Amino acid sequence: MAQSYVALATSRGMKKGSKKHRAAWYRYVLKHFEERFCSHGTDLENFQYFCEFLGITKNIETLTKCKKALKRFHVCIGDLIKDIADGANVQKFSSLSQLCDYIRSDRSRIFPKELAKNNLLLTTLLRVI
Repeated sequence: MAQSYVALATSRGMKKGSKKHRAAWYRYVLKHFEERFCSHGTDLENFQYFCEFLGITKNIETLTKCKKALKRFHVCIGDLIKDIADGANVQKFSSLSQLCDYIRSDRSRIFPKELAKNNLLLTTLLRVI
């Protein structure tokens, strides 16, 4: 998926690494994320499908329980969406401090908050870094 996007961005005159390129990339992978995880019917069904994809299978009978389970799940949202799009394993962190250290080591890993807030699943994964 990344290769097809790079070809598309290059054909549109975007330079790799530019803000415009990065913003377009996030919108591109977010669209694919939403097609995969936000089209299963109700919010509860979407959350249950997403939790099961991430390996969370206990206590996801209600929307509240799904959200609580995801609040204890630490991932870099930008990497999560890219890994899902590429079919790679999602990198999970055992603590918030490990996630913060990982993201602080390369600020380009920060996913735009305004894009995440437009998606109920991703909003649940937002953390203060």
